Order: sequence, then structure tokens, then C-alpha cells
Amino acid sequence: VIKGAMVVDGTGSPGSVIDVGIRGDRIEVVDQAVEAESAETLDASVLVLAPGFIDVHSHDDFHVLIEPEVRHNILQGITTVIVGNCGFGAAGSEAGKIQMKAINEPSVELPDWTGYSGYLDEVEKTSPSLNVAALIGHHTARREAMNGVADRPPTDDELKAMLANVEEGMEAGAVGMSTGLVYEPGRYASTDEVVALGEIVGKYGGVYVSHMRDEGAGLLDSVRETLHIGKASGTPVQISHHKSVGKTNWGMVSQSLEMIEEAVSQGRDVTADQYPYTARSTMLFALVQNGTFNSSEGGAMGKSDPSEVLLCSVPGYDEYEGRTLQSFVEEFDLPGEDAANKLLSEYSDAILVAAFGMDEGDVRMVMAHDSTMIGTDGLDRGSKPHPR
Repeated sequence: VIKGAMVVDGTGSPGSVIDVGIRGDRIEVVDQAVEAESAETLDASVLVLAPGFIDVHSHDDFHVLIEPEVRHNILQGITTVIVGNCGFGAAGSEAGKIQMKAINEPSVELPDWTGYSGYLDEVEKTSPSLNVAALIGHHTARREAMNGVADRPPTDDELKAMLANVEEGMEAGAVGMSTGLVYEPGRYASTDEVVALGEIVGKYGGVYVSHMRDEGAGLLDSVRETLHIGKASGTPVQISHHKSVGKTNWGMVSQSLEMIEEAVSQGRDVTADQYPYTARSTMLFALVQNGTFNSSEGGAMGKSDPSEVLLCSVPGYDEYEGRTLQSFVEEFDLPGEDAANKLLSEYSDAILVAAFGMDEGDVRMVMAHDSTMIGTDGLDRGSKPHPR
């Protein structure tokens, strides 16, 4: 029996001090006072008791196979993870491993599997300490069907292969599909391509989850595209890590939240997830590709000064981890973009960074909104990872 805890049950109701009786792995009774005899009684009078948390935005697709205890989640009270976000899916096996390498290269050799049924079978066999639900990754489906990264529309046969990948995933038990339309190869996909795949997802009652094309100056257009994809494909929509990046774009989330509210008022199922930090974590290559350090206006990932970019993971060069890009600007005597390109070409093309560029007020506004769920979006790599 757990006695005297402040129980917050996840329904939105205020917490209340009550007792909880447990038999085996099941909750038997929740009452103001449980007086039954018990093998153990825990005094939780200064603690909060809640159901296990759901991490709605996880990148632990392979981590749940490599370290089944998944301590970095369990120690935060997370008991369910939704993997396959930002377009990075685990199947097909080879394409999934190549795609995932950009953000979380496996530390051990993983077995091969076929499709999402094979991946979910591996999860079942490994039996991690938490529940795992998977999204189908658009990047992975596109890479597999088009034999790599291709800056063009798919042929009819390639689109059929992508549709088959999504169908197999939904049949296997995936809960939806994700895109990462700011990253390769998803950035080369048209809206119509995503709608076509989303129609398969909608047929199975799945959700469309999107790391949108632009979280900077083009945020509102990206929200419009995301809402359109959901409506056209008949799927609920979840906007990934809802934010506006770059100082010139701060405050724009008030308008994107209004767009969500309007869609919900029309009967649409629209939500978002968020990590509660003013720094994002991503690939240095992606920041360069999206114009973060050049002098042009806009940029899908906003602008960050080199002093605001912290190197989290530099494979093969641990001593560089924890340094800012600005320190390399000074060491190389190069502008920010050139210094970043030198690091990518001469040291590692898989550098992960934490890039500041979000407003604390925006973070709080999004967090307080009814549409928002919390996700870690964690990348467990390098000696100085983002704390999320």
C-alpha cells in the first residue's frame, strides 16, 4: 500500500491525497484510506504519485534493443515511448540503420529484420522495461524505395514501394507515420507525396506526426501544410516540437497556436509536442544546409550565432565535445558557415549540436497550451548531449 501521496492521475483533475493498494503488477484500490493488511507499506506523504509518463517524441528506436533497461527514460518516470519520429523509422532494416546513423548510430551490431513487423518482433523478443509504440518513418520509406537520397519526385513504381512500406507498417501495428520535411531525404518530398502516404495511415486510424519544413520565418506556412496534409489524408495531426526559432521569429507561436485552436474548433484532431528548453538539438550539417549561419534572410531552422551552438557529439574527437562553434571560428580564422563546413568535411559528417535560438516566453506559452504534450526528443550520443 502506498499511503498519503498526492495522486495526479493524468485526467486534468486537481491532485488529491489518497492511498493506493497494489497486488502483484495491478492497482487494486484507490481510496482516501486503504487499511488492508499489506506485505509492505510505503509512506509517500511528501511525494507525488502519477501513472507512468508517455514520451510522445522519442528517438530510442534502437536504444530499446541495445539497452533494454532504458535507464535514461525509466529514471524520469517514463514507461511508454513513441519512436520513429522526424521521419527516422527503423524499417526497412538497412535503410533504417543508414538513416538513423545521422542522429543515433547504434553502438553495437544489430540484427537484420524485415519491415516493421520484424522490428516490432525484435522489440518483443528484447522485452525492454517500457512500452514501445512505433511510427513509420517517411525518410526511411523514401530512402529504401528510391535507393538513397534523391532530390526529385518518386517514379510511379517508387511511390508504390513507399505506399507498400507504409501499408506493411500499419498492418504490423505502427500507430502512424512521421515526416522530417527539413531533413534529407524528406525535404525533397512534395505535399502530394505525403498526402498519398498519409491516406494509407488514415485508413488504419493512424496519426500524422510532422517535424515541419520550416520552424523559422516560414512557421505559419508549415503549419498550414501540416494541417492540409492531415485533412486531405483523413488523419489526426501532431506537430513535432512546436516552436519558432531565430530571434526575428520570436512570438510567432501565438499565431501558430491560434491556427491549432481554429482547426480544433472545426472538429479536427490536432495536437503538438514540445521539449521545455530554449535550445534544440540537431545535426550540424542540417543547420548549414538550411542557412543557419549565412547572411541570407529566413532559413527553415532559424538563425543562430556560432557562440550559441554547442558541439554535443563529434565522433572520433571527444575532446571537441562541449566546445562552441565560435571557438572553431576563432581557431580556424573562418566565418561561422565555413568553420562548420571544415568540421564536417575534415573531422566528422555526423556532428550533433545544441543550438540556442528560442525564446523562454514562447516555450512557456506553448507548454501551457491545451494542445501540447511533452516529449524528450532525446539523442543519447556524445559526452555532452542535450539534457532533454
